[in-house]
Amino acid sequence: MLAGFLGNLIALRFLGKLPWYERALMLIGGFPTTYYTTPLLTHYLDLEKYRDPVSFFCGVFGMAVIGAALNTLSVYNANPLDWITALLNRRKP
Repeated sequence: MLAGFLGNLIALRFLGKLPWYERALMLIGGFPTTYYTTPLLTHYLDLEKYRDPVSFFCGVFGMAVIGAALNTLSVYNANPLDWITALLNRRKP
């Protein structure tokens, strides 16, 4: 699981300027995510002998998904109704 933790640390480097407390929270949330998703992926994809690389990539890509979600939420944080309206208007035929 050290590989997953290192993947999380590397991904934090590319997430941009975040305060230290946000980085710490992302790391605290990213490591358990890596810890629990790695065994699932290695089992279902039959990659047991590649457990460490899978753990590393789970850490990197998991943190990238978390960073993208935070960026999206920060854009629409000012007024959530604008976000809902934009989604509804996009679905018009």
